[in-house]
Amino acid sequence: MAFVSGETELFEFNTDADSLFYIETEKNREHDTRLTGCDFNKFVNLLVTSDGNGMIRLWNHDKKFLREI
Repeated sequence: MAFVSGETELFEFNTDADSLFYIETEKNREHDTRLTGCDFNKFVNLLVTSDGNGMIRLWNHDKKFLREI
């Protein structure tokens, strides 16, 4: 889930249990400006976020910061 403030929260839906689980993550190095995009690829377990300044950030499944473009 991405908020206009630039913060993101991660959740995972378990189809076997039919439940939504919150993934607790550290709150460091998120975006400083409004988010313009957010997507997750479950096959490579990468989260991609972008902001109004044109920054694109890659995160792993636990929202550990990996790279900025």
